[in-house]
Amino acid sequence: MKYLILWDIHWQYEKLKEILDKHFSISDKVIFLGDYIDKNKDSLKTLDFLIELKKNNNDKIGRAHV
Repeated sequence: MKYLILWDIHWQYEKLKEILDKHFSISDKVIFLGDYIDKNKDSLKTLDFLIELKKNNNDKIGRAHV
């Protein structure tokens, strides 16, 4: 098991997906350190994705601050 620590995602939905697809496996845990959105059109998409990710992987996803 490894831990992925991600921060300052802002509105980079595609980059976030790319990182998780490449580096996240079912045995890993992900910790988000905040700065999820910004004033951009993809901010809502990014936030929706993170909420859905948390719902489907509750024991694998954590957050340190919002």
